[in-house]
Amino acid sequence: PRVPHPPRPVEPPRAGRRVHLRQDDAKEAIVHVSFPLCASDHPDVPALDVLAMLVGQGDSSRMSLEVKRRRQLVRGVHCSAYTPKDPGLFTLTLTLQPEKLAEALDVSLALLLQAREELLDAAELETVKALVEAEGIYQRETVQGLAEKLGYHASGAGGLEAEAKYRADVAALTPEHLRDVASRWLDVRVASLTALLPNGTAFTEADAHAALQRAENPQPVTVPARRLPPAHDGLRSTGAKPGARDVDVRLSCGTRLLVRPEPGIPLAALRGAFVGGTRHETEATCGLHHLLARTLPRGTPSLEPEQVSHLLDDMAGSLSAAAGRNSLSLRAEFLSRHLGRALELFADTLLRPALLPAELERERKLVLQDISTREDKPSGLAFHLFHQALFQRHPYRMQVGGEEASVRALTREQLAAHHARLMTPQRLTLAVVGDVDVDEVVRLAETHLGKAPSAAGGAEPTVADEPRPAAPRVNVRELQRAQVHLVYGFRGVTLRDPRRRALEVLSTVLSGQGGRLFVELRDKKSLAYSLSSYSVEGLDPGFFAVYVGTSPEKVPEALAGIREELRRVRDERIPEAELDRARLHIIGTHEIGLQRNGARAGLLALEAAYGLPLEDVHAFSEQVLSVTADDARAVAEDLLRFDQAALGAVGPGVAGLQPPSA
Repeated sequence: PRVPHPPRPVEPPRAGRRVHLRQDDAKEAIVHVSFPLCASDHPDVPALDVLAMLVGQGDSSRMSLEVKRRRQLVRGVHCSAYTPKDPGLFTLTLTLQPEKLAEALDVSLALLLQAREELLDAAELETVKALVEAEGIYQRETVQGLAEKLGYHASGAGGLEAEAKYRADVAALTPEHLRDVASRWLDVRVASLTALLPNGTAFTEADAHAALQRAENPQPVTVPARRLPPAHDGLRSTGAKPGARDVDVRLSCGTRLLVRPEPGIPLAALRGAFVGGTRHETEATCGLHHLLARTLPRGTPSLEPEQVSHLLDDMAGSLSAAAGRNSLSLRAEFLSRHLGRALELFADTLLRPALLPAELERERKLVLQDISTREDKPSGLAFHLFHQALFQRHPYRMQVGGEEASVRALTREQLAAHHARLMTPQRLTLAVVGDVDVDEVVRLAETHLGKAPSAAGGAEPTVADEPRPAAPRVNVRELQRAQVHLVYGFRGVTLRDPRRRALEVLSTVLSGQGGRLFVELRDKKSLAYSLSSYSVEGLDPGFFAVYVGTSPEKVPEALAGIREELRRVRDERIPEAELDRARLHIIGTHEIGLQRNGARAGLLALEAAYGLPLEDVHAFSEQVLSVTADDARAVAEDLLRFDQAALGAVGPGVAGLQPPSA
């Protein structure tokens, strides 16, 4: 029989403000201001969600534009309305340098609390309504998203029919509704302010109380009028035709275009890829691709940065660029009916970016802040130390995000010159996946890319060969943390190496909660909090490594345990049942990861840009299933040589640490 839920304690009403600050060995401040809210079944929930989106979610939200972009007071700002089954919280979150904390709090709270007195812009509200509708469409792209939505509404929001009511309530909202809801719930007299601050920050609990006191009568913040992009002809793109097939063509400008129609959900994704990344950098230009990628989407010759943000909202889309070790890519996702506008914006961003000096400086500051906080992420630092130990000549030794000195020295002229050399139409691979008509995609791509001016670009840079280590190498950093983070590994294989799949299988045998490392070192011996193995390939040989987070006193035993498990997979044949579990896990994870249009477009674009046969994309499962125990053992015998290993370590007491003996 069904057992009733035990009675839950009721949170008493707040009688006043609450403040709690904590200083620690951190590089930046993280601040939360929260207000008590209602539960999920309250009729104000739709308005609270929309208010949070309008004020503090996304690049075109009021706080992002004013506090982050215009005033450059924070690295990150976000608002959310958390309304679970019992009363929740409306939260404002700031990530910033501590010296800007007081000003950032004043401006952010003033912006938020203005919603209590002023009517928010009706055009902004309509855009957010469209984004809420689109969010439901994006959620249907994966089985996880659909299950989450069904489970949430069935268990905590009043039943499956509650979603339709929620969307109808959102559609009916007016600026007056938002003002009324804000005036009821955003009461600074019962706000809580909590913060994690770097040691030595001159911001006290008295300062926090004073900031909340000032927020009761804030100075008004003038919000500039929403600058809409130029009007569009309103044409809507058509969806995929039944029976349409994939297309692989060359445009007149030399761009390789790949189109995969995926009908069913009215979404589309674009991925444009160029070979480049850290592999094309030097110590002096380290971080160039990363800074260029961050600046690319910040304006075109015809659109200012804020207009780009508003246009993306109008299309319920996103646009971003990313730099890696081997490539630079641009990504976009949007409702497929906006294909024409999206492809035009995509082409302008790729081939004709404004690279505005003010935007470059904004992004440079954010990158430098990221660099300054690396010690707050010791596992990532351990991997970097490992890379430096394993690669002493090859650019893979460098941080993708760059170093402080190199990022400070990069100029707009360098970025523009590198863009002209690298990002030519002839070097572009563009993949389009989604509910699109193939012929329309080809026509639009030819319109917006095919007429791009021909550019010779430049010769591919010479990349230094990296021989295997002649002896074990160690690179450590003393850092006072509760854990020691270790990365121990070897030179790996390239993307074109036929042994690539065998190495993936070998890594999976070791990794995961059912893998040998987890079972032997954590479950049986309690030597680690977290651990995994990685096979990372590149256009040049990458690496195979094991990561472990452990207690300082267990480091020698943990390293010995890693060595023993690596020796076993190298010297002993993996049982067929274990091998089969690993193969099926790889295939299942791969398929789950390709549910989204964006993931499929990214895979197609990068594989083609790297010169890999696209048949491998379709033959992935067969390639993995064909890996034998002999294949796995052969690649292990070749790579897992303890006399050629590298070790990166971060934590207390790591000075003088040596890798396991050969």
